[in-house]
Amino acid sequence: MLNLDPHIRPLVEQDSKSLQSLLPEIPLWVKNPDYDRVDWLNKFLEHMWPYLDKAICKTTKNIAKPIIAEQIPKYKIESVEFEALTLGSLPPTFHVMKVYVTD
Repeated sequence: MLNLDPHIRPLVEQDSKSLQSLLPEIPLWVKNPDYDRVDWLNKFLEHMWPYLDKAICKTTKNIAKPIIAEQIPKYKIESVEFEALTLGSLPPTFHVMKVYVTD
């Protein structure tokens, strides 16, 4: 006959691998002390995203245009133009940040 009653032990008796297998969805900043939450960075990106999007896209165009212009003759293309370039209306979201201590 199978014993279907689970063996229940207090969490303090579990080793770290057992705890991680029990709770795989725990964020890294909880599991590892050298990871930090970055809610502050996400809030900053949320407020600054319209401006960052424009600046990043402008920089991307400025870098890409000469590279594209150099490649156009090789492929017998008349021209390549950016009609619109955007990274979207939603900023990227960061969940954790790994901290490295350097000298």
